[in-house]
Amino acid sequence: MNKLLKGFFSMIVGLFSLLGIFTLLEYRPRDKEDLQITSPKSLDKKEVRILSYNIGYASLGKGQDPFIKRGKKPRPQSKDVVQNYLGGLAEEIKNHPADFYLFQEVDLDSKRSYGINQKEFFERELGLEGNFAYNYKLFYLPLNTGRIRSGLLSLSSYRPQQAYRKSLPQPFCWPLRMIRLKRCLLVEEYEIEDSHKNFILINLHIEASDKGEGKILQTRELLRLAQEYYKQGHYVVAGGDWNQTFPGGEIYPQLSKEVWMPGTLLKEDLLPGWRYVSDPTTVSARSGEKPYKQDQVYLIDGYLLSPNLEELSIQNLDYDFFFFFFY
Repeated sequence: MNKLLKGFFSMIVGLFSLLGIFTLLEYRPRDKEDLQITSPKSLDKKEVRILSYNIGYASLGKGQDPFIKRGKKPRPQSKDVVQNYLGGLAEEIKNHPADFYLFQEVDLDSKRSYGINQKEFFERELGLEGNFAYNYKLFYLPLNTGRIRSGLLSLSSYRPQQAYRKSLPQPFCWPLRMIRLKRCLLVEEYEIEDSHKNFILINLHIEASDKGEGKILQTRELLRLAQEYYKQGHYVVAGGDWNQTFPGGEIYPQLSKEVWMPGTLLKEDLLPGWRYVSDPTTVSARSGEKPYKQDQVYLIDGYLLSPNLEELSIQNLDYDFFFFFFY
């Protein structure tokens, strides 16, 4: 009995010690963190092309089923797999040149993607300078996933006058909060030549793992910030992975109660003139519980546009999830 009590006591002490370490080392970003900008370059055109891409840390191709997405694998089989995904992603991105690139789930130094600095990779491949905002900084995640350093990356040949990381509401409480993503917006303010207005570009990746309240709170915070800029006369585009179904996405029904399901973007939250735009003819994400074989799909990626902007066209690129998936 004494040995049993000692063992139980040791287990409790170990658990509290582990919780103490995670609490001490928890990533606690400020509400707003300015990013360093060098050599601002103003926008010199009235029509721009934007490409938004959740790259899934170049580790979530068609054959992957990571446990972090309710699958079985902690990470791809080898570093070569990640490098091959990166190479494929870069080539396809080059085939669709844009003025602005908004990437989500970009790893800087994570065990799950074999320590490859993906920000530097895309900057080098595209010949562009980027701004980066962390939304996941964890010293250790169990089950062989290990250290995670990941976030949002925005790239362009133009350079903003100002850029910052804006924290979003956190739906999780301690202790679960310690290992969850700290969701944020990557906000860039571009001056426009011969104009007193600015072009505001917001990169985002809204909460995925909550029961719905976090998605709503985070989206409303985004809408509040976007409206502030618009009231000042600026042009605003917010794009990325919303983890919520866009208008038109209802045609892709839930196939099973066992799979993850997104929230729904609430049109009633939009002020007059604001709109969500996406391409309902092509899905943008799949479930990750198993390797992809035409299973559950979603339309959760797209843009928010302010009333003073016009969408000329929008298209989701269809690779049948060969390189990636996201949610």
